Amino acid sequence: MKRPPLYPSVDLPSMRAFLERSIELFPDNTALMGLERNGEVSRTSSVELYQDIRSMGTSLIARRLGSSRIALIGENSYSWVMAYFSIVCTGATVVPLDKELTVEELADQIQRARVAAICYTDQYAEEAQSAVDMSDCDCLRIALGKAAGDVSAKDLIDSGRKEIEAGNDLFSDVEIDGQQTCSILFTSGTTGTSKGVMLSHENITSNINAAGELVLFHQEDVMLSILPLHHCFEDLCGLFGAFYYGASVALCPGVKYLPKYLETFSPTVMVLVPLYIETFHSKIFHAAEEAGSLNQLKAALKISCFLQRLGVNVSSKLLKRPRAALGGSLRIIISGGAPLDPRYVRDYRGLGINILHGYGTTECSPIVSANRDISNKDGSSGWICSCCEVKTDAAGQLMIRGKYSSIMMPGG
Repeated sequence: MKRPPLYPSVDLPSMRAFLERSIELFPDNTALMGLERNGEVSRTSSVELYQDIRSMGTSLIARRLGSSRIALIGENSYSWVMAYFSIVCTGATVVPLDKELTVEELADQIQRARVAAICYTDQYAEEAQSAVDMSDCDCLRIALGKAAGDVSAKDLIDSGRKEIEAGNDLFSDVEIDGQQTCSILFTSGTTGTSKGVMLSHENITSNINAAGELVLFHQEDVMLSILPLHHCFEDLCGLFGAFYYGASVALCPGVKYLPKYLETFSPTVMVLVPLYIETFHSKIFHAAEEAGSLNQLKAALKISCFLQRLGVNVSSKLLKRPRAALGGSLRIIISGGAPLDPRYVRDYRGLGINILHGYGTTECSPIVSANRDISNKDGSSGWICSCCEVKTDAAGQLMIRGKYSSIMMPGG
């Protein structure tokens, strides 16, 4: 298959430069969205988000945390994203923690990472506090919500804003070396004890650039973020990718809220692992079977796929009801994390949804290859990213090297 030209990209030396580019290009765009407890939709513009990041970052620097390691735990939320960028844009290293781990496992990772502070949302305050108590680290406890802590994010934002108004803009004075560590991500530990992967700013931004060369989002796109943000796959595709193109991200805090978020935000793009794709597929087919319309659904999918090959897309009319189960506007699913049966790709294509399956590994921050929105082959993991080098050794084992790695490493 002939490789189509890559989309234009921009070299970004650091996550700070990445964020500031987004603010400059899309200042008034809605960056983040969510649902309040009363059902109201919350929307935060890029500029509003940056103001909180700058203020909290200023306070972190004033507390001499600008070059430290800071842990972060919580559900997908505005406060998680705000804290993440506040940390990495000050020159500190963020250590995202898996909220599904036991307190003992969290304590182990906190201790091994030697963190100086920990940020946590209300939902995971108890686990965070207990893990810190169990570790040997003397951590500053930063509550991102209303939970108890040594200090709250609100207090840090308020004090940082006052410092900026007084002319003490410590945040803007920070210079970040692209080769310094941006994030320490602990692997899942499927082959033993989890290991902390140290990724530099350039590791991550080179992957953002390479991903942007393969898949094009639009400012009008709405990304629904459901996979956990502590994982670099969701970070890069579900958050950074949207910011890169000025799209909006609706942050879903958990699976139980997913139906409401699909209905409310009608996403155009989602990042999913195959389990979600298979589950949605099963529910759509089961609903059709219960309604006695399974054969009609199968026929409609075949007709839709055939017409798409002729350049005619009738999925929104022919398959309106099954599309509604996914919000009604979904056009792209970015898939990774496990192999995906090609039949799902074909059925979703019939629904008017393009599944772009890819392959990645945390150590490559994380995308190694991906199918493109303009070049998609069923059963394939797509085109290799421009920031990665891939080859096989004498034993046929896949060897991968990211742009800023000095050695080739075995693929998963």
